[in-house]
Amino acid sequence: MSTRRDFFTASLGAVAGSLTFGLKARANFDEPTWLTYALNVETFWTKLPFLDRLKKVAEAGFGQYEFGTFKTKDVLAIDKANRELNLTTVQFLAFSGITDPSRKEPFLQAIDDAIEVANVLGVKKLRVNPGEVVAKLDHDAMFEAVVDALKDAAERVKEHEIGLILGTMDVRVGHAKPFAVTSKEAVAVIDAVGSQNVKMVFDISHRRIGEGNLAANIKTYF
Repeated sequence: MSTRRDFFTASLGAVAGSLTFGLKARANFDEPTWLTYALNVETFWTKLPFLDRLKKVAEAGFGQYEFGTFKTKDVLAIDKANRELNLTTVQFLAFSGITDPSRKEPFLQAIDDAIEVANVLGVKKLRVNPGEVVAKLDHDAMFEAVVDALKDAAERVKEHEIGLILGTMDVRVGHAKPFAVTSKEAVAVIDAVGSQNVKMVFDISHRRIGEGNLAANIKTYF
């Protein structure tokens, strides 16, 4: 059986952009679990059915993972697999695309649905991606649309002690015109929302492409 050490030795380059790194609130550096790694199962073992990928996560020595949209997933089967394999779902994608005000209601409905899924799986982080630039809208209009949607969503997740984490994309192929390319833009959104239940995803891979200067920006926005 492959171990976590073997996994990193063989796949370090790929893993670097495909893991969520989480620090405990009060890190004890004498404990081996103060830094946790959550594999993105949408990235690895892509030829396998979703539930079989979870088995691979456990076999590789990981205890936590994340995935993309919940809409296509069998939530009860995931919960059962988590219990059997002693795995924890850290986060999943709740919605992508809130730069257009017309998408606010579908977004809020998706948040309500995602809350139900999160409560089943014990997830405390829901990822939200602002989405692409809308050609008919200027930057300020899109900014206000994102802020307005997140303010309402933050109130909905608050009572469940769930956080929304705002994704920031880069300008690679597939993300030709993403909104909120830099950490500074994401923080401006978060400040305008003004909720402790809305934070930013500092994705190392996207941030390297979108703005560079990783060490300084991690320190600035920690």
